[in-house]
Order: sequence, then C-alpha cells, then structure tokens
Amino acid sequence: MGKAARRHPDAKLLQLEQEFNAASDRWNAATDRTAKFEEELEERLRSLRSRLKSRIAKAEKKEEKRAAAFARAFDKVMKTQAKTVEGLAAKVRVRERDFCDDEQLEIAISQKPRRRHQGDGRPLALQRARAGPGKANGTAQKCPITR
Repeated sequence: MGKAARRHPDAKLLQLEQEFNAASDRWNAATDRTAKFEEELEERLRSLRSRLKSRIAKAEKKEEKRAAAFARAFDKVMKTQAKTVEGLAAKVRVRERDFCDDEQLEIAISQKPRRRHQGDGRPLALQRARAGPGKANGTAQKCPITR
C-alpha cells in the first residue's frame, strides 16, 4: 500500500467538504454584505426620496411662476398693435415660439386696426403727411399710428 492508502480512506471527501464549507461561508458573507448594501440603499432612498419630493415641489412652484410670467409677456405682445412689417414679424416669431395651435391668435396677429383708414382710403398718416400739420381736417391731430 502506498501513502494514499495509509491516510484516511475518505480523505478526499473530507477535503472536498472543507472546500464546500469554505465556499458556503464566503457565499453567506457575500449575501450578508449584499443585504447590508440593499438595506443602506433603501435607507438612503427613503431619505433621498423625501428630499427629492420637496425639491420637485419647489421646482414646480417656480415653473408655475415662470409660466405665468411667460403668459403675461405673450399676452402683452399679442395685444400690442403692430405698426410695421417688422412688428408683425416680431409677433409671428413670438407666436411660433409659443407652439400653440390657436387659430384665433393667428387671426389676431394679422388683424388690421379698425379705424386706420379715413377719407380717400389711404392711411391717415399719409393723408396728414401730404396735407401738412393741421391741414387734413383743419386741426392738428395726433396720428393714431404713433400713439
């Protein structure tokens, strides 16, 4: 009999059992470590979720204020009468940036003023410019275009 026969007959099996136990212990340690990290993550998420919810609420309040300011600025532009082609182009650019599909706004952009033409059909400013100040109606009046 050789050296292997003098040892315990299940020496190989006992060695494999030790390796198995060591692997099992390492796996249990890794599982414990994973559980610890998951628990830490959940704790941080609870804390972070609370902080993020308050930050989101604050950001939403700011967004509402800025949306209201945007709407006020948009209304001011749309209510202001365009006197030149550049003014009309500015209103169109503002309208394009707003990205809304409101047909009434499109009408409001290109709408002509109600009392712009008098007399011979030309704009009042042209009638007065050719007649001279105070000669169109016999009195000097302010031009409605330059108000």
